[in-house]
Parts: sequence; C-alpha cells; structure tokens
Amino acid sequence: MRLVERHVIDQNHQHWAEIDALSFKAKNLYLTQTVQLSLQQQ
Repeated sequence: MRLVERHVIDQNHQHWAEIDALSFKAKNLYLTQTVQLSLQQQ
C-alpha cells in the first residue's frame, strides 16, 4: 500500500465525527477482508 495523499483534520472540524465514523468502518472492512483472504489461502 502506498500513501498518496494526506489530510489532517482535527476534532474541531465540522465534519470530524462523520469522518471518524467512516474511517473506523473502513478500517474494520479492510481488516475483515484481510483475515478472510488469509483464511482462504490456508
């Protein structure tokens, strides 16, 4: 994975709560798929 762009958004940003929730869901989706792929390869 390659970092291509970075945005720093602090907790005072008006959309911080929504971005935080979506980032959490994206992380969980990524980890779930990573585990599923690793289990399929065994």
